[in-house]
Amino acid sequence: MTDLYLKKDHVVEDTTLEFCLSEESFGLCRKIKWLVANNSNQRFYGTLRLVSNVPVGFNDPWFMIPAMIYGENTPPKNQASENSAGKQESWPHFTPSLGKPRRMQSNYWDFAADRLATPLVYAYSN
Repeated sequence: MTDLYLKKDHVVEDTTLEFCLSEESFGLCRKIKWLVANNSNQRFYGTLRLVSNVPVGFNDPWFMIPAMIYGENTPPKNQASENSAGKQESWPHFTPSLGKPRRMQSNYWDFAADRLATPLVYAYSN
């Protein structure tokens, strides 16, 4: 089974939540279905995150997070890094070795699923 877990953040009102996972493997890929339910009479008011740790040996990952990060998330070598107004363009860039985040570079990114083009994330490593 997967190493996914649910994390509560910014909790104002808490209750016990049911978290169910099912997983199918397709060669190197895995399809995960998940459900969070509040079956109590108390309401939950806060933020939930679905978290997965990067496996040991997963070096120099390539990510595709639709509408957010594609690979290194830098402009192609043949494309200028400045826009038509002459300003430097920046995109979120995943840099695993970076200690302190700087100018759109970080070793950690967190995106709300409803901000993605589709709620799906690909990660690849040689």
